[in-house]
Amino acid sequence: LVGSEMCIRDREYLLSQGWFCIAMEWLSGGNLRKLLRKKKVLSLTEWATIFLPILSALSYAHKKGVLHLDLKPENILFTSAGQAKLVDFGTSALITAGTYPTDYIVGTPEYLSPEQIRGDSLSPRADIYQVGVISYECLSGKTPFQGTVSDILHAHCFQPVPRVHSLPPNVSTFLLRLLEKNPDFRPFSVDEVIEEILELTFP
Repeated sequence: LVGSEMCIRDREYLLSQGWFCIAMEWLSGGNLRKLLRKKKVLSLTEWATIFLPILSALSYAHKKGVLHLDLKPENILFTSAGQAKLVDFGTSALITAGTYPTDYIVGTPEYLSPEQIRGDSLSPRADIYQVGVISYECLSGKTPFQGTVSDILHAHCFQPVPRVHSLPPNVSTFLLRLLEKNPDFRPFSVDEVIEEILELTFP
């Protein structure tokens, strides 16, 4: 809230007492990071219940030509009823406009795609990689790579992702496909990811 109580209206954008304001939905259920600190590892059903609406939102953004590019547990918030919401498009880019900076890295090291790190052209598959990192963390209890920032960035580009042996083989294989170094080997779209999650968790 910026400016005054007059910012609370039925509109999203307004000017109040000389201040530009954005009125947003109040999400009081915490975020995925908080949930992971509490539970450490999510069940397949819990993971799917959280990620299906997030992926639906991401699919909508992609179809409008927008990449998120900073997917991480802190940017998945919950309503008081536990519904997951995707937030913070502050580092997003237009798919066709080339607005994403290539001379420096923007984002959170643990969740960056190899193409973001290399400064390559980006597609929705960069977001799919980040979905893979968060999913790996939710289902294994840790991100694929740890260490210093330089260690993590190097690993994203060059080191194989460890298979999660505690998961059913088809789920572990699915995660590895999301986390392919070469974006051409990842699922083509978020809609394809949604279909595969439904097949894995609600056959």
